[in-house]
Amino acid sequence: MDKISVRVPAKINLALDIVGKRDDGYHDLDMLNVRSSLSDRLTFEKTGSTLLLGGYKDDLVLKAQKVLEEESGRFLPARITLEKYIPDGAGLGGGSADAAQTLLSLNALYDLGFSLDELSRLALKVGADVPYGLR
Repeated sequence: MDKISVRVPAKINLALDIVGKRDDGYHDLDMLNVRSSLSDRLTFEKTGSTLLLGGYKDDLVLKAQKVLEEESGRFLPARITLEKYIPDGAGLGGGSADAAQTLLSLNALYDLGFSLDELSRLALKVGADVPYGLR
């Protein structure tokens, strides 16, 4: 497999409580969410270098890729195309969902073999609500 293209749904928070603050500055959250029909589209293609099309300078997609590279000890070059339909800053978790899908897709694309539990642990390094997007 050399290419993966997936729809990445937004989430709507029905309830959200901050239950603590972690040492890394992120908050521990207790959430009740549902997925929305509004979604981004991410496409990952194996290449010789990393290129993010349609993302942002501080994009969580690239942060997720870096965390996965550090944990796997491998360079995971990919042409990543992000078609952004979930508005930024709207509280719909678009960036976190995109980051979660990056972990899932690069794990599959490069046959890294990380389990869902292992990816959940890595997702916390990217953001507090990123693990939600894995499940």
